[in-house]
Amino acid sequence: MLARHQVAEITQRLNYVPGVVLLGARQVGKTTLARALATAKPDALFLDLEVPAERAKLAQAGTFLAANR
Repeated sequence: MLARHQVAEITQRLNYVPGVVLLGARQVGKTTLARALATAKPDALFLDLEVPAERAKLAQAGTFLAANR
């Protein structure tokens, strides 16, 4: 997993903005990091946009996100 300071930085940024996007090369731990961050925050919403069913939830993004605040 990423160094502790990187996790702390992402967590700190989530205190100021409602969401983050993790971008990077394949197989570097983006999903693992996102799941760990989401687990640590009870009101977090985790979407894996590589999963068609989860990507489809954003077809009506405003409605979906309002219902999942």
